[in-house]
Amino acid sequence: MLVQRVEYMTTSIKTRTGEAEHSITELAATTTEVIGTRLEQLHNAIKTSSTEVERSISGLATSTTTVINARLEQLSQAIKSNSGEAERSLAQLASTTTTAIRTSAQDAERSLAGMSTGVSNVLKQNATDVERTLLGVSAEVARSFVGKSEEITTAVSTRAAEMNPPAR
Repeated sequence: MLVQRVEYMTTSIKTRTGEAEHSITELAATTTEVIGTRLEQLHNAIKTSSTEVERSISGLATSTTTVINARLEQLSQAIKSNSGEAERSLAQLASTTTTAIRTSAQDAERSLAGMSTGVSNVLKQNATDVERTLLGVSAEVARSFVGKSEEITTAVSTRAAEMNPPAR
């Protein structure tokens, strides 16, 4: 009778262990899928941001080119009318162009730095979410194992006490 009870308990423990293993496997698969999805979203966000930066830089380059072309036309007219005036205009043009290029480069740098910070924050948040999820799952599994082992210990002790009544 005791052997049958022990076999039953052994089978029950194996079944519960298999169920726990299956639950952990499913949770790991789900967590991996969530991480994959988040990484894909992050990849798409980075790709979109890069495209936007590219467009911004292209727009700035076009704008700068337009400004430079306009200034060159003005310079050409100034050279025709007065060579002294042309020298002064060249100096002013160089200064304005340098400032415009410097400003455009600084704007692009600030834009990239801001996007970099945003991407970094998203990565940190995703890592924190994944860590919290995994910690919660591992704690729940541990509590489940402890609870089940306590139930088994209580059942075995009760059964042993029933089978070995105190001597009179």
